Amino acid sequence: MTFKRRLAATIVAAGMVLSLPAAAHAQQVTGLEVRQDDGFATLSWNPVPGATDYQIERAPAGAPEGTGTVVGVWRPNRQVDQDEPAFADAGFNPGDELQWRVRARFGTAPQPYSAPVTGRTNPEYGDPATPGGNLRTQWEETNAASYTSDANEYAYTKALDEASDRVRVVEIGRTVLGRPINMFVIGHPAPKPTAQAVSGNPAALLNCNVHGNEPSSREGCLIMARELAFSNDARTLDLLRTMNVLIVPAINGDGRAANSRGNSTGQDLNRDHSLIRQPETFALAADREMLWAILNVVLSVGLGLVGVWIGTRLAERIYGA
Repeated sequence: MTFKRRLAATIVAAGMVLSLPAAAHAQQVTGLEVRQDDGFATLSWNPVPGATDYQIERAPAGAPEGTGTVVGVWRPNRQVDQDEPAFADAGFNPGDELQWRVRARFGTAPQPYSAPVTGRTNPEYGDPATPGGNLRTQWEETNAASYTSDANEYAYTKALDEASDRVRVVEIGRTVLGRPINMFVIGHPAPKPTAQAVSGNPAALLNCNVHGNEPSSREGCLIMARELAFSNDARTLDLLRTMNVLIVPAINGDGRAANSRGNSTGQDLNRDHSLIRQPETFALAADREMLWAILNVVLSVGLGLVGVWIGTRLAERIYGA
């Protein structure tokens, strides 16, 4: 090819590159920031115009570039605030020091990663040097390697009851196979002493681990009970002064032990709140005074999936009141 032809081809190619839309040029995410919250870290960054989605990479702090793992994808078309990208990352051990990078993609074409941002995740709630506050579930002690066993749950529940004046533990029933169904009754400076006293104030019930093979809510509820028992947060204390918090960490202990959705008879317990044929659901419905007080928040898959109904409606169905 002659020099003139090579020059002409180069000019044409350059013109084609200049005419390509911005999305075809490498665009790096900028403005990446991280905020540490309890149990998760929130990443935010400046949007890249035209990006199809963003990949979030996590690695131990100081890890060599390219050794991280993509832990999530953020898609603008699934968000309301498309101009304010934010991603909640979880699944790490509390107290880990980590680094994150984010990159945009156009279709399947990845763009360069952002500069990394580093942060230490929040530690587990509770001062390790404080009696009661230093309680940990089996799930916490093993860094999520194993879920909390029956024995550990009962020991933790008993220890929390003994360590905090804000907590009273009540056995509200037994499962089909005879496992105790415990309820934390929490208030400040102390919980109300009877169901009738509870019914005279606003109350919230967290009914956890309805499906035995979905144990995350059980772990979360056990940790939440500890936080409510020992928190010095002014807003939390004010709430506990004016309302009662009732936490059933494992309504379906038989299902948890078998890692099955239903209880030991195979019954899906969140389908039994009308007929109330199972002892687990009956345990919740047995006290009419309590039912009239409760805003029942059923935690099924996890703390993010919440079904809500008013306890008075359930009471009306059961008692015809």
